Amino acid sequence: MMKIEFIFDFASPNVYLANKVLPEFIKKHNVSFEYKVCLLGGIFKLSNNQPPLIAAQDIPNKTEYFMKEISRFSKFS
Repeated sequence: MMKIEFIFDFASPNVYLANKVLPEFIKKHNVSFEYKVCLLGGIFKLSNNQPPLIAAQDIPNKTEYFMKEISRFSKFS
């Protein structure tokens, strides 16, 4: 059985949605996941970066697309 390292931040909406579909993925593909927590806020701070929604807040198309993407993805979870 293949083991996949799943590194995630609790604050990420994408991770929340991905976690909703993982049980079915695990069954379908006969894999296991090793969950590892990270804090992206700390990584952003140490690397002098910003979270995507903050970095793109002045770019309306990016924010609009992100909201559509979350909406579409949530339909599958």
